[in-house]
Parts: sequence; C-alpha cells; structure tokens
Amino acid sequence: MNLRDYLVKAGLRYPEHEVLVHREVRYTTRTLVERIFRVSHALMNLGLQKGDRVAVLLRNCAT
Repeated sequence: MNLRDYLVKAGLRYPEHEVLVHREVRYTTRTLVERIFRVSHALMNLGLQKGDRVAVLLRNCAT
C-alpha cells in the first residue's frame, strides 16, 4: 500500500471525521482527500507524469 491507498481507504471508511483543524478551519477526511486529488489532477493536467518530482513550499497552516 502507498499513501494514496491509505487516504482513499480513510476517506471511504471515515468520511465525516475531522482530520485537520486550524483555528476556525476544519477539514473532514472526505474534504481533505478531495482537495488532495484535485491538486494531483491539476498537476497531471499540466503534464506531470508518474515518477516526476515536485517540490512544495507552503506556510504551516490549513488555508
């Protein structure tokens, strides 16, 4: 199993559990999985392929 498999499994098994809370922002497992897949599909639409590497620099917050 890889990280994707665990996320999908958690999203199906516990869709309404809160998994990320930052101040007033709260994400359920379903919402977080949907956002992750939205970003991954956007990257694939830009031409990234399996095996490509991506670096991400973000602030340490949920928004």
